Amino acid sequence: MVLISTIEMKVNNASLTGESEDLARNPEHRDKVIFETGNVAFFGTSCTNGQGIGIVFKTGDNTVIG
Repeated sequence: MVLISTIEMKVNNASLTGESEDLARNPEHRDKVIFETGNVAFFGTSCTNGQGIGIVFKTGDNTVIG
């Protein structure tokens, strides 16, 4: 999902990348590489701190991971 608002939000992407460090999420941080951008959150990852509001833009086989 694309994040449109966050408050001190961090996610753990270990299930996708193996990286154990929590990553800050910020709707202002945009990058062309989907796995490096800070304004998205992925299914199967955990929000470990804060909160966020987002819009789901792809589901099922149409996702980056699917």
